[in-house]
Amino acid sequence: MFRQLDAAFRSPAGVASEEASDTASAFAVHVEPARATDEGRAAVPVLASALREGAPADRAPHLVMLLALLADTDAHDAVRVESAAVLSLFDGAAADRRLTAALLHFAGFFPEDRERVLKASDALRLSADDRSRLLRSLDEERTEGHALGREWPSPAMWAVTEAELEADRRNWISAMPESDLDALWAGDTRKIRDYSALKALALLDTPVRPYRAEPDYAEPEPPAPAGRAADAPSAVELLAPAAALLACPDCRGPLALAAEGARCGSCGKQHPATGDWLDLSSEAGNTLEAMIINDPGKVARYERGLRPAFLRAMGRDFEGLLTVEQEIDFLERHLGRVTGPVLDLAAGTGRFTRVVAETVPGPVIALDLATSMLAALQATPPKLPAVRGSALSLPVADASLGAVTCWNALQTLPGQEQVIHEVSRCLADGGTFALFTFEQSADPLYREFQARHEKDLLVELQPRETLIRWLVEAKFTVREVHRPGCCVLLAAIRDPR
Repeated sequence: MFRQLDAAFRSPAGVASEEASDTASAFAVHVEPARATDEGRAAVPVLASALREGAPADRAPHLVMLLALLADTDAHDAVRVESAAVLSLFDGAAADRRLTAALLHFAGFFPEDRERVLKASDALRLSADDRSRLLRSLDEERTEGHALGREWPSPAMWAVTEAELEADRRNWISAMPESDLDALWAGDTRKIRDYSALKALALLDTPVRPYRAEPDYAEPEPPAPAGRAADAPSAVELLAPAAALLACPDCRGPLALAAEGARCGSCGKQHPATGDWLDLSSEAGNTLEAMIINDPGKVARYERGLRPAFLRAMGRDFEGLLTVEQEIDFLERHLGRVTGPVLDLAAGTGRFTRVVAETVPGPVIALDLATSMLAALQATPPKLPAVRGSALSLPVADASLGAVTCWNALQTLPGQEQVIHEVSRCLADGGTFALFTFEQSADPLYREFQARHEKDLLVELQPRETLIRWLVEAKFTVREVHRPGCCVLLAAIRDPR
């Protein structure tokens, strides 16, 4: 393979050919996490030579990415020797955002050359997010002013306050051994580098466009006023029109609503109404999963930062292939004729729950396990009927719903096949299931980094074929599948029993 690369890269024109780059890609996929193959190591000077000799503009980003992949192996020092040829490309990178993304990923592997890297990158006016990712990638040693575990997808997006840093130090950092803190720091470094890799890989095959220092994320919205107005309806009052469809999560017996909550008519268990929702989570509310998803810091930054970053990385969509308007259109088309009650499963902050509530005439219930998400949902008026509950045991009677939505959430849930069967149980015959999730990339290299993100972010993506098989086995007929990038928008109808 090295001979093939050598011959191709040292063509009479002195430039890399498309065939050579594709051949290089084939072995790059098989580079081990910490050890380069012999062919990979031997290719380093060949790739660098191709860049020095003027690789075609449409192939240069690919070559830079190959060198970045090798820089993350034990061939790092060999790549570093050739790094000047790569960093010099920053001078002309403003004309091609694909090249910019590849260079930023490459540059982050050379903290030992931090000043040289930053000087080279000064040729571009980087966005705050790109610059903060590069700076953080170059910080291999733990430094003050960073929030451990809260730097993905970029420190600039988090914009952690001094009060939050102090709370972290007081609540958990002070109790952790230095070795664990160093491990967290290294993990954060890798996650940021992996996000940069996903961005660069996703842009490789897109049209050449100039790089612009535009912000990746909207400015934070002002905090919603806390508390509940004295005349606002209570959680139980909000749920009263849909009381007949609620069921005990433990025995599925009927529930009788009262001011303090709900009591099961079968097992007698009392379920409290807390704040602006009815708590039907039972034991699921005390699990480690429930505590992890309940981080208020993440909730506060969810809509403006974490959600769009997750969609870009896991959906292979740094191009805006899927817009919010398209999401809304999909929901409106498939829910427009629904008349029965609707459950928004894993409703989060309620952004799309409100879209559903404006689309269907029947009651819409928001369900989530995270109390911080429910609090954010109810902080935006008008308040909605809301239940705290588990997707694995929906507190809803059999065949009682006209539709269920699960929007950008299935990948976050454990036991996803069981969740789909639970949705099937709760839907009436002919009921609609509208789902937005993500599928595993068919590109082996992109899939490698996507899978790393799954592990780091505690989510699980499925192949599209698996999702459809689960739906068919759960007695659904799939009506539409829309697939921009690795995003999957899917509508299915519950078959007759």
